[in-house]
Amino acid sequence: MVAIDDTPRPPASAAEAAERLDLRTFPLIEGAKISGDRRQIGQLIYEAPGPVQAAFDFQRAALEERGWQLLPDARLDGDDPMANFTSHGFVVNVSVSGFSQLPNHVIISIHNHGNVLPGTLPVPAGVEVLYAMPGNVSYVTTDDTEQTADAVWDLLLRDGWQPYGGGQDFRWFKKNAILLTANVMAHPAQPGKTFITYATEQLSADIPVPPDVADPRYTDSMKRLHFDHVGEVPDVIAAFYNGELANQGWQPTSEPVGDDPISVVYRNDAGDMMTLDMKLFNNLTRVDVEHFTAAEVAAMEAKLAEAATLAQQESPEQSENDSTVPPDQIAETISKFAAQLGDGGIPDLNLQDVEKLDLPDNLPDELANELRSALSDVANQLKGNAPVATESPAESQDTADAPDDGRLLAEKVAVPDGATDIERDPDSEMVIFRSDLKASEIADFFRKKMTVAGWGEIADETFVDDELGFGGVGFEKGDLYINLSIQNGKPNSKSRVLVMGDGIRWPGDEDLASDDSEAMEEETVPAQFVGQGACEGTIDYGDEKFEMKHALVAIRPGYDEKPVTHLYLCGQPFTESALSVIAREDASTFDLLGSDFPNCLEVTIEDSYTSVFAYVDGASINYGGDEVKSNIKKTDQRIEARVHTDKPHDVFDKPFRFDVTIDLELKPGTAVASEPMTAGLAVDDGQSMLVPRGTSEMSMSGSPYKKTLRALIEAEQADVMAFYRDELEKRGWHEDASNDDGASPSLSCSGDEGKLTLELGRRRGQTMITLTVRNETLAREHKVVPPNGKAMLMLGNATEAEIEITIDDKAHRLAAEQGGRDPSDALKVQIEPGKHTIKVAGSDAENVDVPAGATWGVIAIPGGGVFTDQVY
Repeated sequence: MVAIDDTPRPPASAAEAAERLDLRTFPLIEGAKISGDRRQIGQLIYEAPGPVQAAFDFQRAALEERGWQLLPDARLDGDDPMANFTSHGFVVNVSVSGFSQLPNHVIISIHNHGNVLPGTLPVPAGVEVLYAMPGNVSYVTTDDTEQTADAVWDLLLRDGWQPYGGGQDFRWFKKNAILLTANVMAHPAQPGKTFITYATEQLSADIPVPPDVADPRYTDSMKRLHFDHVGEVPDVIAAFYNGELANQGWQPTSEPVGDDPISVVYRNDAGDMMTLDMKLFNNLTRVDVEHFTAAEVAAMEAKLAEAATLAQQESPEQSENDSTVPPDQIAETISKFAAQLGDGGIPDLNLQDVEKLDLPDNLPDELANELRSALSDVANQLKGNAPVATESPAESQDTADAPDDGRLLAEKVAVPDGATDIERDPDSEMVIFRSDLKASEIADFFRKKMTVAGWGEIADETFVDDELGFGGVGFEKGDLYINLSIQNGKPNSKSRVLVMGDGIRWPGDEDLASDDSEAMEEETVPAQFVGQGACEGTIDYGDEKFEMKHALVAIRPGYDEKPVTHLYLCGQPFTESALSVIAREDASTFDLLGSDFPNCLEVTIEDSYTSVFAYVDGASINYGGDEVKSNIKKTDQRIEARVHTDKPHDVFDKPFRFDVTIDLELKPGTAVASEPMTAGLAVDDGQSMLVPRGTSEMSMSGSPYKKTLRALIEAEQADVMAFYRDELEKRGWHEDASNDDGASPSLSCSGDEGKLTLELGRRRGQTMITLTVRNETLAREHKVVPPNGKAMLMLGNATEAEIEITIDDKAHRLAAEQGGRDPSDALKVQIEPGKHTIKVAGSDAENVDVPAGATWGVIAIPGGGVFTDQVY
């Protein structure tokens, strides 16, 4: 029987781990789609065409060819095979899952736990092993949780493990390039017991951190360490790294360079590079340390050499008195510039930094300017911020000449009695007011008014929560659309309400009644400045930690003309058109991501008030005020900001906190616009559902059994329909029926997993896409498909007490938390199609209209009431 070689060894360096197995170069299944920004030495996650078993066998064969041996207790077949492999004391875990969002794809996860067995690490006396696996181990004890945690942290420090950050009940430690996660917590369901868990992983770089830093943040995919050190002490930090990195074979190439930022570049004999960048901010020294391999450095220098060559070729002819600059001086200049780059080829420099670049004295002014310009262009291109041509807004018509097209006149938009601070603002195209009413009361007021005016409510866009104090309701009439947004409706404060959409007529609006009219440029308030790039930070929710890696920022005037800063942060990349979309309108994070339920953070900073919306681990979290801290430092070229909570706050019975920093280059918002799309649409590979490039206002909703995508695109309906027919056929969908009338063409298809419907319409001169996919196979497997001619409700209880949910006149009792977290435990109730009344004791009744063949989820939530949504 194969066993792990437990010969005592020092924790592995990144180079030692790569010698045994480098997942950056590990073979991939054909058609693979990598997850994350860059491949790492110790972790590889990607999606690829299935089936599950073939994908698992591919990974196993690739490892065994490289001398890795299969460990016992493997699950080699079934829906989710998993196994551990070992070589020279290292342990690698491989798992394959069929729960990919891509049709007929699987998710492959490979994790290198390194050469440190967690079960060999020190623990307090008297603990009992709960379970032990090659990459992690868990213990249980009846000792006090806080005392146990102190004992664990002390034992690991004595064993030589370096603190590397952490959260409320866990700590990260590092030794060489092995990261240890140590968790000590009291289990809420088992009073009197304390649990200890150790897990290890192999890092791609070994970056030390000063011992007096409270909260370092390391991102392995970027090989980047970020922290704030108290005081403006760049000399102290530089001295620390000079000493620590010298022990690893690194040498500084110069003394610290610059006033702010201050930089030091380190090199080793292998040609790798480490950069230390320090910025002074609010009596802090903000530090970023990044690692680059020799290959990554060479790629950056090649890009810059290409730019320099182009600059020389395009520069004006030199006069006879101009001196020729030796090529080695140009190369030296490029190397200096390359040494200041970050993120594996993404410059952390703005135009001001390029202007400060130390060029050879005898470089002609024309060539110096050309070189700086070329380097700046490369910086922007590598960041994905290359400027796009600005579109000219269409000239507006006088409203006196415009016929009535069904839109509401702005001055006729009703507001509830007692509303204050009422503004009907044609510049931002919003009706804004404040009200003492609850969110649900405001929503009901508009439901009645809009119904009388001939508007219908869009059920999939409705979410109103009095406890959280916010909500949104969408209304439509034909191709017209109006959205109601309720914000900050907490007890003892006034709700702020925004009514907006193309269904409101403003002075100067053009006629949009005809589909044959030319598309009109939207007159929403453009952002004054926008920015896009990487960010650093995490959201902690419960026991989980979610990294925020990507950031967008838009700064636009608020309704009172004071600047409002909107930050959009996520662990996943934004869409290709995100920078254009955010420059033109106040989009949500979901519109900018176009992805199913991403873990993300949306922050609005207005005057002295900061509000936050987070979607994390399936929970929607919205709050603001003094609980959120924000610091911003902004110039016309750059914005630096830190947004955080100073302590955890309980949200849905879980501790929630976040801490995110950005440092982005800004550009004028008016310089960014999207090109109109015509025929020849191409697939946007960055989205989880099929959509053409160039879409905007993208949103997704649904469940594992039914997903719906809505988006707009500047293209003709015929071109969009042709795109979907062609792409769906390639993906194995077979057309069942179609409706090709000019007003609202539609398409119905069948596939291996279920049914797909596509509906096209017109809104604001663009084609509106509604794509719905039902995974009938999974729904039947989980028994959430109602019988023919019937409908179904799935009842869940997210509270910690037993409750009754009454459907019409029949009560259904649910145990505490039954179905609230695990849908498989929900109580399934068959009902007749049509309208039904739902009520939980102590809360107002709600009505749902469930069509035949549909299944709705009904979840009782803490604080009273229910949350309802269609799941199939």
